[in-house]
Parts: sequence; C-alpha cells; structure tokens
Amino acid sequence: MSAALEPRALGDDLRALIHRVRPWSTTRWARGDNSAVAYQLVLELLALTRRLSADLPAEATPLRLGDHALADQLAVVGAMLVEACQRGQVSPDTTAPGAPDVVGDARRLVREAGRQLS
Repeated sequence: MSAALEPRALGDDLRALIHRVRPWSTTRWARGDNSAVAYQLVLELLALTRRLSADLPAEATPLRLGDHALADQLAVVGAMLVEACQRGQVSPDTTAPGAPDVVGDARRLVREAGRQLS
C-alpha cells in the first residue's frame, strides 16, 4: 500500500468501528469488557498520536466519561491520529525514529479492539 493510502486506510478502519459501536445502548456497553476495551483504545491511539505530534501536551488525557461518549472519544482521538499521520507522511520507509510503525500499530489496535467488542 502506498504511503498516501496508509492513513486513509486507518481512517476507514476507525470509521467502520465507530459506525458499529455508535448506536450501542448502555446495556450493550456494559456487556463484558466493552467499555474498558473502547476506552483503552482511546488511550492507545492518543499515545500513538503523541509519537507524531509534539504540540499535543503530555497531560492531555481524555476523561473517562460515560459509555455513551466512547464512540465520540474514539472519533476525536482517531481523527487527531489520522491527521498527524497525514501531516507527517508516515510510511514504512519514514526515517523518523518510532514513526514507521504508527499507522500499522494503530490499525492492529483498532482491529483487535473490534474483535474484542461484542
């Protein structure tokens, strides 16, 4: 996949997951570890964003709001990460330390969370 398509593919993965969980009821979020898995994904995506964006304060951590807000938190943090990837032209041949795997790492995290969310 070309470098230009990588962040776009990440955005597609995120949109698909968000589309799937956005209509969930409180009962559905409470099933198993759904809310914990989604919030952990928010935190992990934010950590990846920090690797690319020096202007993101280290103390910027999303509050653990109610389950009804998790899809929105995923959307906001995911959009920040995709934008940082596009700005940084992150690709497998990027030479910046730590940068080459950001998109791939994020896509793996999103897919794994998608498998765990039921």
